[in-house]
Amino acid sequence: MLPRQTPARVLGLVASLALAASALAQEFDAKIKREVLDEVQSTLTTRAYVGGVRFSQWKDHEAKYFDRLDAAGSPEAFAAVVNGALAEFGVSHAALIPPSMAGEGRASVVGIGVSVRFTNDGGLRVLRVLDDSPAAGAGLSPGDVIIQIDGAAPKDPAQLEGEPDSKVEVRVRKLSGQRLDLSLTRRLIITRTPATLTVFDESGSKVDLPPGARISDDRRLFGLIRLPTFANEYSQPEIKAIFRRCMGLSGLIIDLRDNGGGAVVYMQHFLSFLLIADQPIGVAVSSEMAAQYVEATGGDPSDVVKVAAWSDDPITVPANPIRPFPGPIVVLLNRGSASASELSAQALRELHDAKICGHTSAGALLVSITLPMPGNFVLQVPISDYVSAQGVRPEGVGISPDIQPSRTPTHPGLDPDVDAALNALLAETDPTRQNP
Repeated sequence: MLPRQTPARVLGLVASLALAASALAQEFDAKIKREVLDEVQSTLTTRAYVGGVRFSQWKDHEAKYFDRLDAAGSPEAFAAVVNGALAEFGVSHAALIPPSMAGEGRASVVGIGVSVRFTNDGGLRVLRVLDDSPAAGAGLSPGDVIIQIDGAAPKDPAQLEGEPDSKVEVRVRKLSGQRLDLSLTRRLIITRTPATLTVFDESGSKVDLPPGARISDDRRLFGLIRLPTFANEYSQPEIKAIFRRCMGLSGLIIDLRDNGGGAVVYMQHFLSFLLIADQPIGVAVSSEMAAQYVEATGGDPSDVVKVAAWSDDPITVPANPIRPFPGPIVVLLNRGSASASELSAQALRELHDAKICGHTSAGALLVSITLPMPGNFVLQVPISDYVSAQGVRPEGVGISPDIQPSRTPTHPGLDPDVDAALNALLAETDPTRQNP
């Protein structure tokens, strides 16, 4: 039986999720559950902050889910129930990560090529599908839910891993509700997807542009930068090399689809190639900032837009020896674009007049930290709200596109989002266009 709540201590910040996974495994029992819940309670009430959200209500949420927490028989099932209780707050970046998933970020794995997380009903929701993987070949997509592995309900995401060339049978519930039975062959998957640059001409045909190649003044070429993450896999030398090759291009498409975000420092590095140094791009509103705002103005601390407008401590663009790209930009977003991706897109929209193409983003734009919990769990907790330089708060709303892809692409071979973005760049750089 799960013990009721007792006082708990607050743990410190860890550098990465992998650190928690390196500890020795602990037995999962009612004592561990209670310790985790106590730490969640303490952390939420002392560290978490989102404008207008009362994290002190955690005790009520825990009581509501008590029977399910008590019945959870595995770390994964327990984390899924805790995450259901955390979802009651209606904010992003609040999640308990079980030990089996705390070590994500490995450079390679033998599996099917998906990143997953337990749902409240015990399935595994697909968060990411790696290109050229068994899962991609079988048609799995973010949002699909794996409801069976080898004929039984999932118990551990590690069941999707195994020996090279071994088979795993999965039953999948698609977003449409359709159920599929798939037989997948595990293989070595390189989990890091590099950032890439693809160059197109006016017809949408790919162009081989070697590093250092000079582009003639009368030729319009356009670059598509695909950036899969702002997390630890982000490579600053790789991004710098890509932007060096962009010199002389007429316009850029920045593809942030399915980019779930990552570290603010990497986002700032990326934006330094696109925006003028020292430009404020937004404000991370913390509980301390809100308290200072109340003391100085007597205003409402839950109004994060007003707190941000009052603050003199914005997030800025760092200096970069390579001058910012001067041409027009279109940013591609979808429901998998979150956090640092949304921040980047909004900054480019406001400060570079970039257009957004595709679909509304996730609306998950809070600054968070990860903390080790008892039993090798990891807690992600939001510590700051976010407001853009022009007073936009995308949390819970997302960033809506300016450009909708057409069902009949103009350029054969390009996906609809890229096609629509290229058409926008062609129109904006049309030499016959009359300036007002």
